[in-house]
Amino acid sequence: MLTTAKANPLEALRSAKENKELSGQLEHHRSLRAIKLKVLLYREEREAAGVPPDVISRECATLHGSLLRNYMEEAQEARRLGAAELAQKTAERFASAFQVRPGSLGDAFDRRHREVERQAAEGARKEAIERRIVERVKRIKGE
Repeated sequence: MLTTAKANPLEALRSAKENKELSGQLEHHRSLRAIKLKVLLYREEREAAGVPPDVISRECATLHGSLLRNYMEEAQEARRLGAAELAQKTAERFASAFQVRPGSLGDAFDRRHREVERQAAEGARKEAIERRIVERVKRIKGE
């Protein structure tokens, strides 16, 4: 009697992070393969042209090193941009979660700016008190 174990479909699914990592590894592999293919095609082209093997080996090594260096620089730049983008998104999420209003760095510590805000708030408070007093006086006179 042969029974088949049913796999949990939720366990079969990978997380988005795992998929992104696997996709990155696959892209890395494809890029390295493309570099090797370019070097191989160059080698065949040079052999068909009748160039000596030692010269071909040096040229291919130089080409491979150059292509690999360019790829690594591009990959590093892409990683740096991805990290910066992720940091920006995280900062935006925190800012919205804590209801931080946009402004320049150090606004909260600018004494002149804080003093102007304090004076404006004090003026608004005094105006509100004066309005209430005027309304009371009008009500009292009206009675």
